[in-house]
Amino acid sequence: AALPNSQDGVRISDDASYNLVGGVNATPGGVCSGDCNLISGNDADGVVVDSSGTDHNVISGNYIGTDVTCTTAFPNQLSGVYLVGFAADLEINGIPNAPRGVTDIVVEDNVISGNQRGVWIAGDTSDGHRVEGNTIGLSASKLVLGKHSGRHALRSHLKDMGYDLSDEELKLVFTKFKELGDK
Repeated sequence: AALPNSQDGVRISDDASYNLVGGVNATPGGVCSGDCNLISGNDADGVVVDSSGTDHNVISGNYIGTDVTCTTAFPNQLSGVYLVGFAADLEINGIPNAPRGVTDIVVEDNVISGNQRGVWIAGDTSDGHRVEGNTIGLSASKLVLGKHSGRHALRSHLKDMGYDLSDEELKLVFTKFKELGDK
């Protein structure tokens, strides 16, 4: 069995800058492959970024607080990601200082789930962070639909999760889905 670290899984501090924790994973929520990390089960935080001069770091493509399948919680005892102190300009799933709306950069999700806190940003000097495009608190299946979602959206989400339903099966599932949405 895996043994947890007695403190944090990853700590970036003391002027450490321009680091990448993770990378790009071709199948977010699938089996952890590629450049992702599994950062789970630690006795403190999964990832901590702190102290003055610790700037321009990226956390991307990681599974934090879950198992490699993203179906079972394997929590860090405190936060999945903890940003504190003077750390500045951190990207959680992004590229440092990239302007919003950049479309030619391929960046994959972090799955941050099962921890006591997903992402905690603390301190009045902890500025300039972007937390975007992550799955926080849910499994990576991302089946987040509302009662106004249509049949095509439901089929698309189910297909992304690996369920390829016949038209008749979809009709039954969609009927039940609408009934639940009206409650």
